[in-house]
Amino acid sequence: MKNRDVSNWFDIQELAPNLFGIGEFGHYEEVLSFLLIGEQSAVLIDSGLGLFSMKHEVEKLTQLPCSVINTHAHFDHVGSNYEFDHVAMFDHPINRKAATDGFTESYLSKWITEQQFMGHPPHGMRQPYVILPFPFAQFFGDNEAVNDTFPNMIALHTPGHSDESVSFFDQSTGWLFAGDLLYNGPIFIEKEGGLQKYRDSIAKVNALNDVTRIFASHNEYEFSKLHLEAITKALDGISTVELEDEIVIGERLRLVPV
Repeated sequence: MKNRDVSNWFDIQELAPNLFGIGEFGHYEEVLSFLLIGEQSAVLIDSGLGLFSMKHEVEKLTQLPCSVINTHAHFDHVGSNYEFDHVAMFDHPINRKAATDGFTESYLSKWITEQQFMGHPPHGMRQPYVILPFPFAQFFGDNEAVNDTFPNMIALHTPGHSDESVSFFDQSTGWLFAGDLLYNGPIFIEKEGGLQKYRDSIAKVNALNDVTRIFASHNEYEFSKLHLEAITKALDGISTVELEDEIVIGERLRLVPV
């Protein structure tokens, strides 16, 4: 396992012209962010773990002003929010709390033990590891446009993994940025009320017209439509009100109650 530091922490992949995936594969979360570059500005979908500067990485790819939009408020998606001047999130109390409070060193300590990394913790990572507040964040609603540079991108409230979760759908390209709703791995669903919310969110995604590509926030940049079909079929086969047991769908893909 190779040793990591700031020079090799981020994996950068050009997924389409002016669309970059930014992966942090050295941590077991294998979280992914996405940078879309427009003519006059850019937008970053989620800002990663915050172990190293995401803003510095973005500036290697574009000198245009960049804002952040978040799929949800889990620490591995908002870690560098405070580095950016403009942040927007779905209007939900959990998101507002994250923006106001950030995340403390004591809360985050369990996520940076030796076991959480692929190999050893990276040299030069933020110490102490805290996620600073970003109280300047703005908030949007369901089915609203979220960024002036990409006016055809709308937010879709897609809870199930967490109540504040959204996906972003670019109606001009057919690209769906699914956040933690869809990824090739263990998808964690809230034990109480989460299954019905997840069903409704999958139904909302399936109702979209002309989805051309699905981008996931963990493990692999792109999520197969065949995987979405498999999840839909698996949900149809669940007769319980709540997700009581783990449902294995594929080699890595599964639904897990938490």
